[in-house]
Amino acid sequence: MSPLMATSEAQRRVYFIANGPFGTHFAGGDIHFMHLARGALAAGHAVVFIGGMATKYHLEHNGIPAPVLLTDSKQPTDSRCTGVVGQLKLLFHYVGKLLRTRKHLSAIGPHDVVYAVSDYWVDTLPAIWAHAALKMMILHMRAPAVHEVLFSRRADIAGARLGALHYAVSQWLSLALFRRLANKKVLCVHPLSEEFLHTRGFSAQETAYIPVGLDQQLADRVAVQEKKYDLIWIGRIHPQKGLVDLVEILHFLSQNLMGFRAVLVGDVAATLAESCAQRGLAEQIEFSGLVQGERKFELIKGSRLMLIPSHHEGWPAVIGEALICRVPVVGYALPNYEPITQDLMAYTPCYQIHTLAQRALEMLLQLREGRQLLNGDKLQVFCSTMSVESMQHKFNALLAEHLAAQIKSS
Repeated sequence: MSPLMATSEAQRRVYFIANGPFGTHFAGGDIHFMHLARGALAAGHAVVFIGGMATKYHLEHNGIPAPVLLTDSKQPTDSRCTGVVGQLKLLFHYVGKLLRTRKHLSAIGPHDVVYAVSDYWVDTLPAIWAHAALKMMILHMRAPAVHEVLFSRRADIAGARLGALHYAVSQWLSLALFRRLANKKVLCVHPLSEEFLHTRGFSAQETAYIPVGLDQQLADRVAVQEKKYDLIWIGRIHPQKGLVDLVEILHFLSQNLMGFRAVLVGDVAATLAESCAQRGLAEQIEFSGLVQGERKFELIKGSRLMLIPSHHEGWPAVIGEALICRVPVVGYALPNYEPITQDLMAYTPCYQIHTLAQRALEMLLQLREGRQLLNGDKLQVFCSTMSVESMQHKFNALLAEHLAAQIKSS
């Protein structure tokens, strides 16, 4: 008999504390915990969410039949809470959510599992306070250290730095307090993150690597597309995304590749359209706006090559989404890429714009000739190990291991 079958429903409850989501936009971490919840439900666990109306909105739109213990009554909007005023409003909103979350903690019993994301103190503090049998936390990407924020020593730090400081302090606090717990498991979606956790005092038995989870089934629902675009870029307006590099490379390719066309995906037209027009790119560049789901995969499959000129990244899921669509990727050799992507991605020395542009041109010339630039066997292994199913299997195996230990000790 499996550990799951040998337990009552009360011993199979998993509480996802998800106060972090505040709008209708869907970030990578949100997608990840939705996949985990769906996998836990399919395995027979009773899944309960603690979060706001934004969390309820995402559950309903993703067809996940899990109850939500609400921590606010605010209807989600597409607001990004940018600027100092917006970020302060969000901070006070999180304080209110934390106070209301405390009222729900009595529902979490001594046999339950609780799960939170390290980026949000409004999630991790309740997880720490809960009387749960196992407390799980996930580290998606290493936050900057406080001194890196204060002195702007990372490319992902910009503007007033209030958001970056909040991120740094929140993750530091979450890790410091979680380390003191006895009944813990810290997950991460990158091998280097697991090494980082070990330097922060977590043992190998207290950590686990779990794949980021690439939705091959969703990608496969999209038919093969005509290659309408030579290049695709997916991102947002932020200095870490290498936007100056992006425009320069687009200009270089337009000058050296007859009939060059590219699509830029994201809410970027208001910022980049003028820069592109000034470089004579108005006719070669299409702005798709924000897209998700099948439409995003249509654009990826309709492109020959994905460009990633970022100056700082964790491991963006768009790289994997391109690869599962058999679309090659080229970018700077940032340290977080190779441990996962290995030689399936083409790398150039960091921040040498002309070198990256030249490599993209060489690859596009080969792709236009019908050359296959991806190793089929390696790609098959990558798609299997990085899939949503692999991620769910690993998460459910951790839950089963916990249940088996509960049964043995009872």
